[in-house]
Amino acid sequence: MHASRRIPRLMTGAMAVVFATVPWMSTTTSAADPFVVRAFDLGFDPNAITVPAPGEYSFLLQNDGAIQHDLVFSSGETTGVIDGGQTSAATVNVAVPAEGLDFFCSLPGHKEAGMAGRVTVEGAAPTPNEGGDHGG
Repeated sequence: MHASRRIPRLMTGAMAVVFATVPWMSTTTSAADPFVVRAFDLGFDPNAITVPAPGEYSFLLQNDGAIQHDLVFSSGETTGVIDGGQTSAATVNVAVPAEGLDFFCSLPGHKEAGMAGRVTVEGAAPTPNEGGDHGG
């Protein structure tokens, strides 16, 4: 009689180990917090973001300015236009390639006025003109 009682306990313990080690069964998330990019009237903070490796990252736009801004990545993803003093309602997921990518505000004249930045991958070779041309 003792043996029949022990079998269910052993099976229960073994099943718990199996379910605890199956990755798709996990209830915890390993996703990192989104990168928060603050827009102010005609700039981004930060305007240079470094990620540890190529992959998908989340970004959130917080518009601290008085006028509308957006956050557009050179790969096409966007937060959409956000009114002054507002934060985007959802994060935008962006696949960052090994060579990195640019971001900017697409409202007329904003990019040209300095609302642009770059996401780079840690340890990646710099792109041409990265860091600016200081002339001589």
